[in-house]
Amino acid sequence: MGRSRNRIGSTARAGAAIAAALVLTALTGCAATAGAEPAPTVTVTVTAEPDAAALDGGDRSAAYACGRYSSLLSLGWTMQWYFQQGQVTEDAYRQFLERQAFQLTTVQTDDPALTTARTSVTNHLRDAPVTAEGWPYDPEDAEWGGILSDLGTSCSAAGSELASWAEPGMGG
Repeated sequence: MGRSRNRIGSTARAGAAIAAALVLTALTGCAATAGAEPAPTVTVTVTAEPDAAALDGGDRSAAYACGRYSSLLSLGWTMQWYFQQGQVTEDAYRQFLERQAFQLTTVQTDDPALTTARTSVTNHLRDAPVTAEGWPYDPEDAEWGGILSDLGTSCSAAGSELASWAEPGMGG
């Protein structure tokens, strides 16, 4: 029994010595780099682009595409209403429009009835000038309204609908 205590004590002392050596090594490493020049800061800017490979496996039917457009546009109209009521900050609205614009450009469809309208949506959002407020596009722009009207007509021609909904108190 006395021997096993010694082994345990030896093991504990060895463990403490190893821990002390690790702490000393870590402190020495910190001291060695204390006078070194810091690494330069690198700034990376990433622009979100739809990943075509990831989109290829999805549903490309007119019903699905028009459903996605309906959902994204309804959220936009709801957010716009809350912004106009002063319940959403300018920054939050701008961030929403950026995300919405990106999502609208990722809608894919193989239905020829939607090809022109889908291309118009994507091109407009990609080419629209940033507004004075910093928005990626102007949701009240007449050209954008015409594109959405054409999209609704195209969805109908494809046997689907472009639909929206309103929150209570929004009217319409």
